This record gives sequence, structure tokens and C-alpha cells, in this order.
Amino acid sequence: MRLRLFVSACLLFGAASALSGQSADPGMTGYLAQIRRLLPTPGETWFDPSDLSRISVGGVPQYARASIVAVEGQPFQRAVRAEVHMRGETPYSSQLQFPANARPIRKGDVIFFTFNIRCLHSRHESGEGVWAMYLQSNGPPWTTYYSTQGSAGRAWRRCYYYTVAERDFAPDEVGLTFHISQNAQTLEFGGMIVLNLGSLADASRLPVTRLTYPGSEPNAPWRRAAAQRIERYRKGSLSVQVTDRRGRPLSGARVSVRMKRHAYEFGSFAEQPILANTPDGAKYREWFLKLYNKATCPMYNADWGWESPQSRKDYLGIAEWLQKNRIPTKAHVLIYPGWQFMPTRWKSLEKDPPALRQAIYAHIREIMAATARFRFAGWDIINETRDLRDLPAVFGSDVIYADIFKQARAANAHSRFFINENTILTNGGQTELQQEIYERMIRYLLDQGAAVEAIGMQGHMGESLTPPERVVQILDRFARFKLPIQITEWDLPTRDEITQAAYTRDFMTAFFSHPATTGFTMWGFWEGHMWQPLGAMIRKDWSLKPNGRAYLDLVYREWWTNADGKTDRRGGYAVRGFLGDYAVTVTHRGKSRTVPVSLKRPGTRVTIAL
Repeated sequence: MRLRLFVSACLLFGAASALSGQSADPGMTGYLAQIRRLLPTPGETWFDPSDLSRISVGGVPQYARASIVAVEGQPFQRAVRAEVHMRGETPYSSQLQFPANARPIRKGDVIFFTFNIRCLHSRHESGEGVWAMYLQSNGPPWTTYYSTQGSAGRAWRRCYYYTVAERDFAPDEVGLTFHISQNAQTLEFGGMIVLNLGSLADASRLPVTRLTYPGSEPNAPWRRAAAQRIERYRKGSLSVQVTDRRGRPLSGARVSVRMKRHAYEFGSFAEQPILANTPDGAKYREWFLKLYNKATCPMYNADWGWESPQSRKDYLGIAEWLQKNRIPTKAHVLIYPGWQFMPTRWKSLEKDPPALRQAIYAHIREIMAATARFRFAGWDIINETRDLRDLPAVFGSDVIYADIFKQARAANAHSRFFINENTILTNGGQTELQQEIYERMIRYLLDQGAAVEAIGMQGHMGESLTPPERVVQILDRFARFKLPIQITEWDLPTRDEITQAAYTRDFMTAFFSHPATTGFTMWGFWEGHMWQPLGAMIRKDWSLKPNGRAYLDLVYREWWTNADGKTDRRGGYAVRGFLGDYAVTVTHRGKSRTVPVSLKRPGTRVTIAL
């Protein structure tokens, strides 16, 4: 269970209610045996999968109800039917809750989940249902240890997932919850099994959930539209005029155009291996320089972050390495407004708002001064304000967020300021509720005079893959703010490496094609040090995965321009290339000269005299 750096907002609005219907499933004994034959070890059941009486529905009572229904044609004979009558005010307004762990979990144990799901009805235009699964603490603050999302169609679909416990857990400490109120929909869950396979289980032998998504077809219409936008918005005309020293045109001169760097930002979160004096550290640095022209540097303010002398040293060390290697950097994050992401000493000021405000402002001044020498290109000022509401609860409104932006601008005049949020482009695109909340927050901050200068959208993709055409539609909505939009935290953790590569290619293509976007940042790339190892592009042994190959093929082959030719009788040579930095070399009668050129939209003209 890899501890995610956020807390799931799963606070119940009403007491969870038990399900109606026959709760015993006699088919589960045989089905459990069938599943165990697929696994490297039988494992211990988390709860009795044949007893559905302990499953409950929680949230706002009028939003949903659940019951146990009979099922035909499946190895299980009962299913839980969850009928969501209306889209919730939050994705967790309606929840399906499964029992907590009955036995202890030890660090290193492999926890395996499987369930079957179908959607009988959905008001979403796609006709599909969506869900999000959270393995989390069985009580406040609902800390999430593993999560994923998915979609469901009319036919039953079997899903397989696993995670590895990174610490010990006592009995009844963690539970399993499904958030299902993203839309009005009717979902059925059957054959839910959770097994602790122990620490010796070979995870590579576990069954894999195969992924699909609309628009994956080679001839899908969105591809032509994306290609046209890329040609229009991501390329420019480079015109080279070659003359002699007297300004007379030289015909027949050889011209070599070599791209050196994208104007578009392709980056990654930079982590501690970048500082390690080890073979892995050397490989990490080598790959980082090969893959990226932009970085995000950690600057968390928590007991385990800026408050920790070692973490502070690491953060500054990472920033120094990036600066030394001339990689533009964005810092993440100034204020992460949940108590678990802020210093404990701030939590002690919860009942004293003026003192808490002064503590926040003092930190802003301190960290901006301490990092001024790096001249960060950007800062994530606030993060995940939709679900993390601790500061507004103290100060009585969201104006505290506008005040944080204003204080940051007073202390830092040069960095571009981002707001950052999750679950906007994920969940199969069924995120209208999350979009509305984010849109309102951005508008509110702008109206308050906050320096929101860029819109960050995390990209922690679950296995409900958003169609590329839907990605473009969502971007259109936020492009109305006329602010740059970036993917700030991309990963797609799945064991289906073929679809992982295909969707990485297609999502990046759709995103890159949109004129409002300016950058795409991954949340790590090496399996040996990444919060979602399955999302890595490079394996622990430094071999390239299919999604890594897809990334390289796009960024450094398909979206990369190298060209050679000769000047015409007027001494001119022209090429259309991707926006960025180039080295242009001209050669004539044994004489050669190379000049740096920055190609900008719509085009750049350069005269080179030999």
C-alpha cells in the first residue's frame, strides 16, 4: 500500500446503511477457488466474500440506495446493485463500503483485489458508468494507501488490482470504499474478493486487467483533427538567408538544421536519486537529461518536508542540480492545504486564526527568500483545494487562498504562479462536477485579484481512460480563462503495458495538439523510485518500457525537426519545424558557420553571412 500524499475526502454525511436482499452468495465458494487457481499463492481472505451483509452504502441518503440482487450466467450468484439517483455534490457523496481487514497486514504483504462490475444505466452521454476505488484508513483522516478508477459498460467486466503494504496495519485499520456519485448511474458489483497473498507472492504472476478506451482505433477521427492542430500551433516556418560578407546571396550553400530543444515543456518530478552518488543515481541523472527539458522540484511544507532539516537540504540540492544543468524548474508546492501536508505546529493554531495566518505568511517569506537564487520558472501556489478544506474551515472562506497568492507575489515577482487540482481529465472524462468546482475556484481567485497565471491539471490516470476527444473538450472549457494549461503530474499505473503505451501516446497527442497547453510533466519515470512504480517508463534495471518508447518516439522523433538542403538562386532555404531552439549550419566552398536560432510561431527569419 504505497502511501499517496493526499487524504481521500470520504467523510460520511449520514450513517452507512445495510443492504436489503438475500445476503448469502452460495456461488462464492467455487468462485473463490477459481480465482485462487490464477494466483501464485492462495492467500488469506480479507473478509468472507460469500457474506454480503457487511457491505453498506454511505453518503448523502437521498442520492443513492443499494440492494443485493440475483445474478445469472456468472460464477457468483449475488451482486450488489448501487442505484445513484443524482450526481453528488462530491464524487464521494455516494459510497459503497466493504469491510475492513479482519487480520493484521505486515509490511511487504501483497494485497490482491478482484471484482466484477457492469453498468445497467448511466445518464452520461457515453452510456458508461464510472467508479473510484480507495483503500484507506478506516476512520478520519481517511488516509489513502491505494486508489484506482475505472469505467463499466453493459457487459460484466472482471478487474484485477494489487498493492504492496509499506508498513504494518492492525486489524480493522484499513477499509475498501468505492466512490460512485460522479453521475446518476446504476452499477452492479459481484464477486468481490480481497486476499492478503503475503510477502513472498510473485506479483508478476498476478492476472492483469486489460484496458480499452474509445478513440484507440488507428483511423479514429480525432487523430486527423489533432494532427492539423499540431501543424498549426506547434510548428513554424524557419527561413534561412545565406549571404557573403558583402550581403550578396549565395546559391547552392548547404544548410543543416538541427533541433536542440523543444519550446513546449516536457518534464518530470525530480526526486532524491538525482543527488545519489551511486550507479543508480548516475543513471537517473543521465536519463533525466535525456528525457526532459523541464523539472518540478519538491518544496512541500510539512513535518516531513521543509520542516525537516534533511528534506530541506534535499530540496535545495535538487534545485541546485537542476539550475546547474540549466533545466527550467517549477517548485511544488507552496501551501498544500490539508493538515497532514502542513506542519504540526500550524495545526496547533487551528483555534487562533490570526496566529495561523502569520505563520503561513512567515513561511511564504522564508521559502521564497531561501529559493530566490534559483529563480524558479514556476510555483504551484495551492494544491487540491476541492477536497482539502482545512484552511477555509479555519478562516471562514476561500479568501485565504487569494491572500496566499498575494503574499507569494509580494515575495516573488518573477515566477509564474499555478493553481493545481486533481481529477479533471481522469475518470473517463466523467468529471463534470470536479470541473465545475475547479472552474469556480479559478474564477473566484481571479475576481479576488490573485495572481493565478497558469492552470495545473494533475494526470494521475486510473484505469478508466478518458477518450482523447473528451480530453480536448475539457481543455476547451478551461481555455476560456486564456491562461496556460499544463499537465503537472502524469502517470498511468497499470500492468497492461501495451495499452499503457498506446494511451500515453494518444493522451499526449491530444494534449499537445491543444493551443492552450504549454507543458506536460510526469510524476516520476524510474520504477526504482516512483510513488506509482507501475506507472514508470523505465524499469528498475533501467530498461525501457513500451510507454517509455512511445514517449521518446513522440517527443524526439515525430515531434522533432532535423533537415538538410541547399539554398536557392536567391540564397534562401526554408523548412517548417517544431517550435524550439536550433543550431543552423551553413557551408559553402569549404567555409562553414553555425548559429543558434529560436524558432517561434508563426515563423523566424535569419540571415547568415559567410
